[in-house]
Amino acid sequence: MPISRPVTSAVTILVFAGVRSNFLWPLLVVTDPEMMPLPTFVEHMGRCVYTGIHEPGHP
Repeated sequence: MPISRPVTSAVTILVFAGVRSNFLWPLLVVTDPEMMPLPTFVEHMGRCVYTGIHEPGHP
């Protein structure tokens, strides 16, 4: 099975890059919390709760 280790590593890196891209793109582009996909919204709200900074116009 030593031959499968490089293939497994390459697939892992490519899958991670794809998942990261699917999360990062909406975080950069969408500014309205109502339009954000769930993972991006959860990260956004976690950041707001942790820092105490809220978006203008949102209670």
